[in-house]
Amino acid sequence: MKSSLVDYVLVKAAPFSEQPFCEADALALTTLAYCYFERGALGDMGADTRLPMPLALCGVPYPELFGTTFLGAWGGPEFVGAVLQSPRYANLQVSNAVSEYCTDQELQFAAVTFHLPDGTTFVAFRGTDTSVAGWKEDFNLSFMREVPSQRLAREYLEHAAGADGDAAAAGDAAASGPTAGAPGAATGPAPSPATPKRIFVSGHSKGGNLSEYAALTCNDATYELIERVYNLDGPAFAFAPSDRFDDPGYAAKLRKIVPAASVFGLLMERRTDLRVVKATGVSLQQHAPTRWQVSGDDLEDADGLYPDAEAFAEAVNSWTDITDPQHREELVEAMFTVVAATNIEDWVELQQDPISRVWNAAKAVGGLSPEVRDALLNMGRYLAKESWDNLTSRGNDDADAAKAPAGLPAFLAGIKPPSLAGQAPVSPEEDDAR
Repeated sequence: MKSSLVDYVLVKAAPFSEQPFCEADALALTTLAYCYFERGALGDMGADTRLPMPLALCGVPYPELFGTTFLGAWGGPEFVGAVLQSPRYANLQVSNAVSEYCTDQELQFAAVTFHLPDGTTFVAFRGTDTSVAGWKEDFNLSFMREVPSQRLAREYLEHAAGADGDAAAAGDAAASGPTAGAPGAATGPAPSPATPKRIFVSGHSKGGNLSEYAALTCNDATYELIERVYNLDGPAFAFAPSDRFDDPGYAAKLRKIVPAASVFGLLMERRTDLRVVKATGVSLQQHAPTRWQVSGDDLEDADGLYPDAEAFAEAVNSWTDITDPQHREELVEAMFTVVAATNIEDWVELQQDPISRVWNAAKAVGGLSPEVRDALLNMGRYLAKESWDNLTSRGNDDADAAKAPAGLPAFLAGIKPPSLAGQAPVSPEEDDAR
């Protein structure tokens, strides 16, 4: 029977001892990471204190339940209501709900750990919220080898594995790692967590990137405990985080799952062994995990990626291939210089005095050097042209998809290579050498 994630949670009453953990459960627990557990009872306790699922959400004011994430608009209230009614999830234990945010460091990080009755530890990383800092960190992935949230994800995963060895080491991790500064973080040495039988690590959107990065860069003791790594429609990497990336053993652990209309999950992705699943809605709407379809005890497979999703991803990835990290950094900094002119820290603030904010952004664009303005325009033209060329070259029979959007030919006129003046594009081999 085909159903939504909410339907699955409501109907699936069997405990894990009778019905083993499946990928629909992975999707459900990963989606729960968008809830602000850290603002409730867990936020007043130490990193290794566990609470049953219903109690873990106690004390979270309803207006703060989804914080600045998108889950509230993604059917979050219905989803959380289903989880709280579910006998299957009632016996799960929850711990170490943390959140870190810093505008100066361009950092947005959050994670929570779920403990299954059989001793399995499920680490879930939250995706991007509506903060400008969070989105800036996402763009930084295109040219940085490690962003702050990736470092915190590795530290968080190692702590969940009990890999810090003893109470003193755990205390050091609490003082300097991802639990530091979080509501309710331990002020002294925390007890060393019990070593789990196995670890599943997961995340949606940027959280999926964090789950992979943490697994790829963690210490060997932690890595040996990892049985599954889930990247649910999250971007890949501009640089391989470690030698594990190309190792068949890591490929056996990884489950990269994207909806048919994926955008974010295909960014910088060169691997082809992706699982494509069905989701309701169009385009970016399918990014919402609550829209992914479930059939029986598993996610429902799609026939493949939509042609326009593949075409856009190929355009973005080809642009990444022919530009070097310095060039990408310059363009990202230019874009966010324009955003900074609006004096917002969260995208929802654009609704406040929008005319003034847009006017300030327009002035900031005018303040960019002609070379940078041209480079930004050329990047947009390049992506549009490559997307259209990729789409039409597939011989798609869909009349709507094969029809050029109005004004597109004019927009593509005068296309130039997406490089700054005086800077030639580089090959992927040269990019790696840098």
